[in-house]
Amino acid sequence: MANGRPGDHPYTDITVHGREAISPKVTSLVREIAKFGDERLDRVVRDLVWNMRPELANESWRPMIIRDLERDLEGLLDIAKERGSR
Repeated sequence: MANGRPGDHPYTDITVHGREAISPKVTSLVREIAKFGDERLDRVVRDLVWNMRPELANESWRPMIIRDLERDLEGLLDIAKERGSR
């Protein structure tokens, strides 16, 4: 069971523990969304990065999955910026 420690969840690894998770670009995008997004958007991002974990384990698909994740996060960042900062 997760207890909030590093390695429990990629979202908290990035936003709470200051670690890189998945890729440098994913890390940067998640941090920007957390800064500009709202609680509902943060939940979407948390679920998105969590649900990508199984797919990321497949090394042959990993680059494509990361690229798709980055694209999705870029779209969410645009939404976050439209909503304004907290």
